[in-house]
Amino acid sequence: MNTPSASHPPAPQRRKPHKWRAYLRYGWEVTRPKKALVVLQPEARPLPRTCPRHVIMVHGHNCLPSFLYGLQRSLRAVPGADEWRFWQVEYDTHWKPFTRSAREVMRILDYQGYDFGEAILVGYSMGGVVARQMVADGFPCHALLALCSPHLGYVPWLPFGDPGTLSIWPFSRRLHMLNRHPRDRAARRKYHFLAADYTDMFGYHPHDGLITKRSAWGETLGPLGSRLHTHLTYHFPPGIDPHIRVLRHQYLKPVLELCERLFSFSTHEEHEEDTK
Repeated sequence: MNTPSASHPPAPQRRKPHKWRAYLRYGWEVTRPKKALVVLQPEARPLPRTCPRHVIMVHGHNCLPSFLYGLQRSLRAVPGADEWRFWQVEYDTHWKPFTRSAREVMRILDYQGYDFGEAILVGYSMGGVVARQMVADGFPCHALLALCSPHLGYVPWLPFGDPGTLSIWPFSRRLHMLNRHPRDRAARRKYHFLAADYTDMFGYHPHDGLITKRSAWGETLGPLGSRLHTHLTYHFPPGIDPHIRVLRHQYLKPVLELCERLFSFSTHEEHEEDTK
């Protein structure tokens, strides 16, 4: 039987980190006032600085950029994605309206010194509205994907009251102005909106717990590039889980098929120009 000796003291017991500390840290990072930040993700292969192909990912309300890492991995696995630079955006979802956040994101992207002439904007939840506002303010847009975004506002039973959330509620003046903006209207053929709904033990629900299908599809906005749909099935009331689970790879099939066409189309166009 081995016993500890003076020359070999027992190894100290490492204390397991408390989960509540991580939750508090995440809550602080989400809710604290902040300025917009953009981070260029590692490139799959070196691209020339003049390359205009960028995928700009904009997270949703009460989220951090890390919330979209799974979505980013799914998009980077699409054929042709190695021809594109990926960016993660962070912005204040609570203390600033989406109009101000869009201006901050545009300003810091312009500061990077890249050509964003063929940018694909991918916005999740509130991020889809921020991306649309960027287009309305003049940011280049090759395509815009909005996943479960409140284009007509979120569901009316949510008790939010901070400036960021009030800017996307159903009666928001800013949201109404965006939906009537001429530059946003002119770009809608490049827009692709994804909506999610679900069925549980009580039947069918035309929302994902936070955003109605009508709002996510922007049904009053007229013709778009496409309106995509995914349906989830539960054996119990899921709460807001459908709004979150829609980012998993198995529910992103319509988005990934669309991105494959977008990525390959741009690459094919460049190849044709080079041969000419």
